[in-house]
Amino acid sequence: MSLTLQQRSEGRQSPLVARADFAAADLPSTAFVGAIELPANAVILRGTLNCNKVFGAGETISVGVSGTPAKFLAATSVAALGMTALTVANIGYGEAAGAKQVVGLTASAALTLGEGSLIIEYIRKDRSQVTQG
Repeated sequence: MSLTLQQRSEGRQSPLVARADFAAADLPSTAFVGAIELPANAVILRGTLNCNKVFGAGETISVGVSGTPAKFLAATSVAALGMTALTVANIGYGEAAGAKQVVGLTASAALTLGEGSLIIEYIRKDRSQVTQG
């Protein structure tokens, strides 16, 4: 059996990782707060919302982009320590050249205590770093 599609030099790249640490004071209301700016044509592979210090009981955080604040993770409880994997959702392919996306956080209320971090792993469309074969 042979493949008709063989890529030796296109699309091979290491993932890029962006991290944004935040504290309760960074989310003083229910407004969307941008945390990580992704370049044009970024494709998210995975993301994680880490709760590093306990937040208040019943508080939730959503992860998304401006205009769609819960695109990747809708209202997850942040009261307990732990990690919550984000839903895989590709962004960037349909964006105009030069367009950037900002991934951010939306709290259910003004947060009063706690700390966390948002980690996004992504690649860039049409980028190659490695040639194999």
